[in-house]
Amino acid sequence: MKNKKEIALKSIFIDQLELFPRIYNCLKRSNINTLFDLLNISEEDLTKMEHFRV
Repeated sequence: MKNKKEIALKSIFIDQLELFPRIYNCLKRSNINTLFDLLNISEEDLTKMEHFRV
């Protein structure tokens, strides 16, 4: 079951999400391309990214 969830999360790209352009660009520059990538980064690492503010 976990494997199916992982595959599903890897198939959702961040450009499919309705993110603010600044956040989208920040994530892309950090090589975060899928929802799976985003969910596997720590909150601390997110806040360390340049220009990442919510």
